[in-house]
Amino acid sequence: MKTHCIHGHEMADENTYARPDGYTDCRICTRARRLRWRHAHPERAAESRRRWSKANPERNREQRRRWRRKAAPEVLRAQERRKHLRRAYGLTQNDYNEMLESQNYVCAICKAPYDDQRALCVDHDHDTGAIRGLLCNNCNQGIGLLGDNCEGMSQALRYLERCRSEIKNNV
Repeated sequence: MKTHCIHGHEMADENTYARPDGYTDCRICTRARRLRWRHAHPERAAESRRRWSKANPERNREQRRRWRRKAAPEVLRAQERRKHLRRAYGLTQNDYNEMLESQNYVCAICKAPYDDQRALCVDHDHDTGAIRGLLCNNCNQGIGLLGDNCEGMSQALRYLERCRSEIKNNV
């Protein structure tokens, strides 16, 4: 019996994979070979994962639970952010980063700087779905609360200007 694989890994029981044809493989080498194949064939690998997940829902659910328990919170947060950008706006993380860079890492309205703890919101037209830019949470909520239209913004601006001139006249 072999004591080491051709790459020098020890062929102990915990590092040995028994193939259906009776031969044994090194688990480390098998994982590396599968990883190389997945990177070389991403579409086929994704389809294979989908088929396996559909055929093994309980095992798939358990694997996901185990991964979430072991994953760091920042990894999970980044993963959820990527899924949200893709699902809600059709953006990749690279698209978002390009927008952020084109805005000099600040809110498009108030110029508040980007903060790693609080990402800028993707501002979009609710009628067309077109993305307008990246805003801080306050500016994004302000636009939404004013009806997400130019008329509401104009009325708010006229109100503020009127109040400012009344205050100046009274002082």
